[in-house]
Amino acid sequence: MSRNKVDNGVAVDRFRACGSRSVCVNCSYAFEGSYCPRCGQQAGVRRLTFKAVVDNLAYGITNLDRGVLYTLKGLFTNPGFVIRDYIAGRRVMYAKPFALLVLLCGIYALVTAFTNIWYGGICIASDNGALEVPMTLLEKVGKNMLVMMLLQLPFFALFTRWMFRGWGYNYTEMLFASAFISCQQAVIYVLFAALMFWIPGSVPYLNVISSFSMMVLMAWSLKGLFGVSWWSASVKTLVINILSIIVVAVALLLAVFLGTVIALNFGILT
Repeated sequence: MSRNKVDNGVAVDRFRACGSRSVCVNCSYAFEGSYCPRCGQQAGVRRLTFKAVVDNLAYGITNLDRGVLYTLKGLFTNPGFVIRDYIAGRRVMYAKPFALLVLLCGIYALVTAFTNIWYGGICIASDNGALEVPMTLLEKVGKNMLVMMLLQLPFFALFTRWMFRGWGYNYTEMLFASAFISCQQAVIYVLFAALMFWIPGSVPYLNVISSFSMMVLMAWSLKGLFGVSWWSASVKTLVINILSIIVVAVALLLAVFLGTVIALNFGILT
């Protein structure tokens, strides 16, 4: 698939008119009304905007009753197709990515609470209470996966759009693409946190394997979404991750510095 020819549907609204009727972008059924009676797809589906992010979270978390397993299966069998399909307007069969991400982070929190093991570190129970391996600031953030992913998402989307500028996608569409990729990563987090619990002494090795797995999945997703080669997708995946990590690290350090200055000025710290 060549550059600028990805089926992102940016030039037209994502439904087709047929007289006074609409043709469903999902199942191609001609119908009248706001929703397709065959598959439930909304008529008049348009480009994703920031409002869609808010709606995705507000509505999706309480209505995540369909498409979860189908979406997860697609993200691990043909992720580029799933993301491209969702952006193009064929969304009825998929779970809302931001709501799905919150759900997966909740599952991760339950797993870590049960096992005392979190991705990137380990909390070891002892007779004297919980003993934690010394953690850096980034590792502490990493213990709260939802916070970490929400911090990274805007930068992943920003750098993905920059690395693939010219393909016609807007920033919000890349935000949704990044949310789907983060869902893949959340599943890896959950699986490897469980493996670290079941296989004592495996934490350093599994951390490396899981990080590599997430990079491969992201490259595969970008390869399918943009129709580029494995080499191009892999290099750009590496650059996107490096830039995102640097920006998030600098932002966290800056936040800590400003917080410390404010606390000292108000006498909270002495």
